[in-house]
Amino acid sequence: MITPNLNIAYRGGWCEKGVENAFGTNGIYTSAMVAWRNNIQHIGIPPKGIYAPVYIDLPNGPKDENGTQGDVAIWCLDGTVAACALAGHNIGLYKYSSLQAYIDDYARANNGAIYKGWGEYVGNIRVVEMEENMDAQDIRNIGGEIWNGIGEETVQNLKGKSWHDVMYYLVQTYPWINRKNQAIINSELIVKLNSQIKMLQTTNKDLQNKLDSYKNIVVPSSNQANLDIEKDTNTKVNKILELLQSLISKITSIFK
Repeated sequence: MITPNLNIAYRGGWCEKGVENAFGTNGIYTSAMVAWRNNIQHIGIPPKGIYAPVYIDLPNGPKDENGTQGDVAIWCLDGTVAACALAGHNIGLYKYSSLQAYIDDYARANNGAIYKGWGEYVGNIRVVEMEENMDAQDIRNIGGEIWNGIGEETVQNLKGKSWHDVMYYLVQTYPWINRKNQAIINSELIVKLNSQIKMLQTTNKDLQNKLDSYKNIVVPSSNQANLDIEKDTNTKVNKILELLQSLISKITSIFK
């Protein structure tokens, strides 16, 4: 869900801070193992094609009031691992060729390392969200509700794939559904615009009637103030009518 900045500045030994900074956050957890305990945890190796935090415990390594601090690094799209591995101040995370290479290096430096797994969060930011794979009946249901049925061969080819992959395939394979949905939306919009046009036309007619009625009022010619008021009012009302009529013309032109 998020692509980290692997070229950040970091300080060796401050792994949790470095990984948080790479994903655009800071200071959420004090150490890797605290972050691990507060994460959505997955055991095993992460799938390729994602960025995710990976955690190792260092039982013989540095400790604090929370126990062993452990280490966290970033699993990258191609299966390499970016870590805050170098001592001192550095620019750009150190790249390991594999998860095992990362674990082995830290095990040598800390007299042992235990791989814990990977998580969906870095700090308070979700960086990975696991999608549920769809079974055949799920796909048939979607096909029936949206695409008016899809072939069983397609169902079998898609089963076991993620919801995202299934929907992407169907949209690409059946593009007419997008045109159908757009037609429905346009039809609803036309109904709403027609209603607005009728309302504007009614308002226009009411204003015109009021203006005509106002013009029939007899104002003594000797009262210059009243004549000025009448002239000013007529000008304003006529301007409103012109703008209203222009708006009606623009809206009606959509349907021509």
